[in-house]
Amino acid sequence: MKKAQSQIITTVLIILLVLAAIVIVWQVVNTTVTGGSDEVEAQAACIGLSIDLTADTTAGTVALKPNQKIDGFRVYVNGALETIAGSETQVIEAYETNTATVTIASTDKVTSAGKLGTQWCEGLTEVTA
Repeated sequence: MKKAQSQIITTVLIILLVLAAIVIVWQVVNTTVTGGSDEVEAQAACIGLSIDLTADTTAGTVALKPNQKIDGFRVYVNGALETIAGSETQVIEAYETNTATVTIASTDKVTSAGKLGTQWCEGLTEVTA
């Protein structure tokens, strides 16, 4: 009788361990899949956005012309973010040119980023000043 009870308890414990393992694995997989899909969805908005970028070292300006309305912009010179007052909230309409003053030299790499809603689309255009 004790041997039968022992086998039943062992079987129940094994089933509980298997169920616990399934729950743990499901949580990890679900978190990974959900996080990945959110990131893909956010980046999908950036696919159609491009910014025509022109750098003028003589005037110390960068001209940005997005192909769709953006809700802000960033300019990077050699990978460092340039501080441009109000740029991160400045709306630029599609095909409208906006000029920003930056410190650039003739060999600097200039890149841009545009904001769609709350999503930043980085590394859209790179030019050498």
